[in-house]
Amino acid sequence: MIVFSVAVEEGREGENGKPSVGPVYRHILAKNGFPAPDPDLTTAWDSFRVSVEKYPSNRMLGWREFKDGKFGPYLWKTYKEVYEEVLLVGSALRASGAEPGSRVGIYGSNCPQWIVAMEACNAHSLICVPLYDTLGPGAVNFIIDHAEIDFVFVQDRKVKELLNPECTHAKRLKLIVCFNSLMEEDRDKTVSLDVKPYSWNEFLDMGKENPSEPSPAQPFNIGTIMYTSGTSGDPKGVILTHENIATNISGMDLFMEHFEDKMTVDDVYISFLPLAHIFDRAIEEYFFHKGASIGYYHGDINGLSDDLMELKPTFLAGVPRVFERIHEGVIKAIEELNPRRRKIFLIFFTNRLTETCGLAAVGFPDEMSMHGTVGPPFVYSELRLEEVPEMGYDPLGNPPRGEICLRGKSTFAGYYKNPELTREALRDGWFHTGGDIGEILPNGAVKIIDRKKHLIKLSQGEYVALEYLEKVYGITPIVEDVSIISALLNCLKSMLVAVVVLHKDNTRSWANQNGHKGSLSELCSLNQLQDYVLHELKSTALRNKLKGFEYIKGVILEPQPFDGERDLVTPTLKKRREKLLKCYKGKIDELYQTLSGGRH
Repeated sequence: MIVFSVAVEEGREGENGKPSVGPVYRHILAKNGFPAPDPDLTTAWDSFRVSVEKYPSNRMLGWREFKDGKFGPYLWKTYKEVYEEVLLVGSALRASGAEPGSRVGIYGSNCPQWIVAMEACNAHSLICVPLYDTLGPGAVNFIIDHAEIDFVFVQDRKVKELLNPECTHAKRLKLIVCFNSLMEEDRDKTVSLDVKPYSWNEFLDMGKENPSEPSPAQPFNIGTIMYTSGTSGDPKGVILTHENIATNISGMDLFMEHFEDKMTVDDVYISFLPLAHIFDRAIEEYFFHKGASIGYYHGDINGLSDDLMELKPTFLAGVPRVFERIHEGVIKAIEELNPRRRKIFLIFFTNRLTETCGLAAVGFPDEMSMHGTVGPPFVYSELRLEEVPEMGYDPLGNPPRGEICLRGKSTFAGYYKNPELTREALRDGWFHTGGDIGEILPNGAVKIIDRKKHLIKLSQGEYVALEYLEKVYGITPIVEDVSIISALLNCLKSMLVAVVVLHKDNTRSWANQNGHKGSLSELCSLNQLQDYVLHELKSTALRNKLKGFEYIKGVILEPQPFDGERDLVTPTLKKRREKLLKCYKGKIDELYQTLSGGRH
């Protein structure tokens, strides 16, 4: 058996009421300590600058232009061309008053301008702050104020949202730079707020007229503040230093050296996951380090298959819930790629957290013994498990199980302007993931087996893991999605109820077989359909050997998926449970009254 990680420190029993903790595990490459970092790679700017020197004529950034009613072939900028544009944008920022440490917002879909703005920040010790409206209503307004952003690069179609009267903090901005060009009405509105408006070319011209030499950051300086959604409350600003980013890149180099199928300058990545999220950002930074190419999707996820066929990428990154939303044509296009060079990065492939700069554990692509795991700890990470007594998880048991805790060179510096949350997450020098329950397999790989977060207690004292049950019930054919809301933020209940999003095709099939007509919304009101859904959920529970108190006893049928427009899910499609509870509270109360015969 191949061993992928080793214990380098013994675990210990709990003291003074504190939970027991398991051994400290490291990647096999770091068993004698973390490898020495590359001395020429200490900041994000180092990575890009060196690649420009090595690969000036390589294709770097690609995009498709809309012409004559359709999107054309991919157009490309070389590393040298991008570098020259970065220098101009950086010079224009400095001429506009940006000083080292100034926060610069970037708001829009993935595109070459997004990367140019990011690298311009790296060139001048500016802090890049992605703005991400799908973090929830008001998130952009909150981040502008919380991060004290003075300068914003914005996609054309996002300008109106930035200038929306509800985005009250836009007036604190000094300037807005549009990815392409500003409409006259948007320009006038920007001026009325006493904010200077620029098209992309106007800003480049300013840089030409006011050249400024780069003044890169030090490794310990903040490189970016990435806001994450969480499931409630305001977004959290995760502070990542240049050392975090550079360590991530160095670690991937060490990791990739051990595979026969090497990454080369001929590799091509298609970018469609949000650059404002750490997963895509980390992948792109590594591609730039290797002198490879990145082509951006044209902005419509439903047309991704067309981009795939045009670009013919060798790498595709995604997460299961995203892949589920992509048209079948995408999957067909993936299958037609060269299988030797095709790599599909799935959530069982990497466990990625913003707080660990993208990588906490990494799987080996061709190692079947890692199937169903997230792999061993990352090269520059240490991992240990902490006891979760209420769920029966013991890091000193056989097998070792508990809440995953992490530390290392790629772990974030803290939450911006939130010392209380930082202290809560970073305890005893370890980052507590707050929810992921892991198991250490004999080969040293880590398997995610449960979630501590969203554990609720029923009135009879039994604990229920909501996410685990939703995963089990979600395989029921009549179910598209399910949210077990029940006792969450409510008075204690003795039984579970759920909101069930119906699978459209399977629901239509049931209706046809049982002589029912009408829209999906009309079908949701049928008692017969509710009874059928409950029967199917019970069958799923029986097959999966769930306990009696884990059975769903009542359902609210929903024709529409949980979506970001109603603020019911996060950007990564995790459920916002407090929002769901608020949305369905009236129906939940009615359902509980019915189930209890009118008694509370």
